[in-house]
Amino acid sequence: MRDGERRWLVALGLAFGLGVALRWYLVIPFIVAGLMVVWARREDEGIALSTVSLLLALPVAIYLATYLPWFGRGYGIAEWWALQVDAVRIQGTAFALPDFEPLRGAWRWVFGHPKVGYVVARSGGMVTAHVTQSNPVVWWCFTPAVLFGLYQGWRMRNRSLLLLGATFASYFLFCVLSPRPVYLYAALPLVPVGAILLAYLLSRLPARGARVALALLLTSAVYLYPLTAPLPVVPAAYGWLKGSVYQW
Repeated sequence: MRDGERRWLVALGLAFGLGVALRWYLVIPFIVAGLMVVWARREDEGIALSTVSLLLALPVAIYLATYLPWFGRGYGIAEWWALQVDAVRIQGTAFALPDFEPLRGAWRWVFGHPKVGYVVARSGGMVTAHVTQSNPVVWWCFTPAVLFGLYQGWRMRNRSLLLLGATFASYFLFCVLSPRPVYLYAALPLVPVGAILLAYLLSRLPARGARVALALLLTSAVYLYPLTAPLPVVPAAYGWLKGSVYQW
């Protein structure tokens, strides 16, 4: 294994460990990514074993290290294992939080929430509304970008595109199928992957099409920024969003 490859695997292992330490269910896309990397190196057993060790031992060590203060309070491995089992059990338990229920559901990240914000203040004909959904234009663009990346990866046997597309799809499907409520913050790990695939899609478009897409993304970001800051706005400038993309 070349030094450059080893460094990238170490970086992936570090990202794996830090991600799982933050949200344990990030193990889903990292397992998919790890299996794809190992499969790509299956012809050389030595490299395959080194890859497995870096993508398994390093993340596990980082994950366990985050529990050192917890172990320092007198807890042992038995309690730690029970905690992991409880985490998995809770993820498979359906329950509702009434105040946040309108934000629930991974499909709504793509197609819009029925209720995602509320009016903070009204003054002098201005309205300050706090919207908690991300830019819908970006998510609408992510959908064709992921599909195009998977198609191009399969057609050209491009492992990088397949890796990115499979990582995005596996985590998104987990969020969709999870019995436990999955809210908008859980979408954050998908944003960098979707952004890379979107950049690839834009690079494959004709120059004029790419400029139009970039202009649409930038315009939507500037236009929607006052709703997420939140800043006072003229209601007439944003009223068309109520009941369609947003409701506040």
